[in-house]
This record gives sequence, structure tokens and C-alpha cells, in this order.
Amino acid sequence: MLLNYLADYFYQTWSRCRSGLQVFPRSYQKRENCEQSNMEKRRGRPTIPSNHLMGIRNDWVALLESAWPDIGWQLLSLKGNVSATLDEVQVAMKPLADKNCRISPTAFFEKELLPSTAHEVRQKRISGGRLRDRIRKESEELALLFAKCLEVGRTLEEVGVSEGDDIELETVRRYTLYVHRCRELQLRQNETDEFDRQLKAREAHVCQSELLAYIHSKRGRIHPRKLANALAGLPTMNWRQSQARCRQFPIKLDKHFNYRVLELVLKLTKRLRTSLTDASPALISNTLRRVGSPRRADIRFVADNWRDFRLTLEEACNAQLSEGSLPFVVASRFLNRARSPKSRSERFLSESERLDFRSSTDLGD
Repeated sequence: MLLNYLADYFYQTWSRCRSGLQVFPRSYQKRENCEQSNMEKRRGRPTIPSNHLMGIRNDWVALLESAWPDIGWQLLSLKGNVSATLDEVQVAMKPLADKNCRISPTAFFEKELLPSTAHEVRQKRISGGRLRDRIRKESEELALLFAKCLEVGRTLEEVGVSEGDDIELETVRRYTLYVHRCRELQLRQNETDEFDRQLKAREAHVCQSELLAYIHSKRGRIHPRKLANALAGLPTMNWRQSQARCRQFPIKLDKHFNYRVLELVLKLTKRLRTSLTDASPALISNTLRRVGSPRRADIRFVADNWRDFRLTLEEACNAQLSEGSLPFVVASRFLNRARSPKSRSERFLSESERLDFRSSTDLGD
């Protein structure tokens, strides 16, 4: 029985070989077909992987929401200014420099600019990678050449006078070549530094110009989460492509606390019949009780730091701010004042003016 099975198997194999068919196990053929399909999927321009792009987008969401009290109104003012320039974009995004984040927003307030496009930035990055690989290989070759110089130097100390002349010439030749290679490597390194400087200027121009184009576009909604979708792919893609790809990934992050405080101030401004600067502290505190549940973290934070909120409103009254920028300035200054270190007397005054919502009715949000 076994002999018949083996004979039949070898006959089928022999017939396949005669007919020109490839004889491979089915598992190998499946693996080969899978590799071919993967190669077909990889065709086209290399781009940012989706999981990496989603991580960058989430980092931008956290950064923008934390800094929105500082930059929100300035970006909104750029929306209505058709003649806005890149200098105004730099001023609007400058507060991001003081924020701790996992991404670097320096390209949006960089002063040195070099006109470029996203395609040129991609090509320059590829060229920069090749240039750094070349420097790395030359550094390894230089290290081997230095080892050979040390080796011939030790050999010169061990040999006699008769053979010393030839070895001495070889030593001079190797050290001369080493010095020449060192100078070439230094020139190459200088070229790389200049290339990186120009690449940084190109990336800054792409980021700032794309941000300004997004703000002036009809689809450009000035909201931190919408803006994060547009900025995630910069500077290797334009804002439209970045937004189209990031829309596919839902944002499963809670709102940043700074942004929640700003939304509370905006809601207070909307609920009050008068301006924040014209309303009395008693009217604002009563409105705060009706805005939402006192168990909410943002409402509880304002109630616990009511003295800081009141002093911030008094400063805003004296500053003569516009109605649109007032909630943003109040939220930003209030957060900085409430989180700044306080003396013992300031802590006592803050405790004495704290609002007590325990007797109020929980209306919900």
C-alpha cells in the first residue's frame, strides 16, 4: 500500500517536471503569492503609515487643546484677515513653544524660511538620508584607516634599521591619506549641516503656508481637533491630504482640561446678558451655578479658585480687550494665576472666597 502511494507520488512529480511545471509545496506557493500581493500593495509613493499618522494627530490634538486659550483667538482673527502673512502665523503659533509635548511645533514659528513645496521636502529628505549614509560609511572607513596607521606605527618600533626606511615611508603615506580623508569628511559634514539648515527652512515654509491656506479655505474650521487633522501630515503632504486621511481615524481622547475651562468661560459669556467685564461677580457666580453640574471638574476648579477668577476679570476690565478675545484672555490668565505658587496669605484669601455649591441644585449639563 505504501509502495503504491510512493510510486504514484513520484510518477506525478516526474510528469510535472516533464511538462515544465514548477514543483513546490502548496505552503510555499501560498507564501509566494502573499509576497507578490504585498509588493503590489506597496506600489506608489512611500507615505506616512496610518498608525504613525494617527499617533501624530493625537499628539497635535493634545497640544492644540492645551494651548487653545493662548492661540485660539489669534487663529480666529487670521480667518477674517485675507491679507494675513506668514509673520502673523508665526506670532499666532509662538505660544506653543512653552508647551511640553511629544511633537516639535518649531516649524510653525521659525523665522528663516525658504520657499518650497511638500514634494520638494520629501525629495530633500531622501537626499539628506543618502548624504548621512555616505558620511557614516566614510567615518567607518576613516576609523579603519586610523587603526592601520597605529598598526604601522607599532611595526616601525619593532623592526630594525634596515627595514625601517620602507616602513617609515608607508607610515607617512598612511598618515597623509588619513589627514586628507579627515579634511574631506569635515567638508562633507559642513555640507550636511548646511543642507539640514536649508531643509529646516523649507519645512518651516511648507508648514506655515499650508496652515495659512487651511485657515483661509472654506473647509478650514478653526477648531483644535479639526486643525490637528490638517497639521498631522505636514510637511511631507499638504493639509488636504492630511485631513482626508486623518478623518478616517476617530478621536478617542478626552478634551484637555485647559480647553474645557475655555469652553466654560465661553458658555458663561453666552449665558450672561451683558459682557464679562460689565457683569458683577455675584451675577457670574449665579450663572456658573446654572451652567452645569458642580461635580464637573472645570466648574469645581473655577469655584475653588474663585478669587483668582475674580481678579482676572478685574485685570481684563482694565485692559480694554475686544469682546471676541475676552474669553480667551480670561481663560489663559486665569489658568496661569490659579496654577502659580501662592504665599500663605494668598492661600488663606483664596480659601475664604471659595464658592460652595453644596446647597445648590444639581441641574446637570
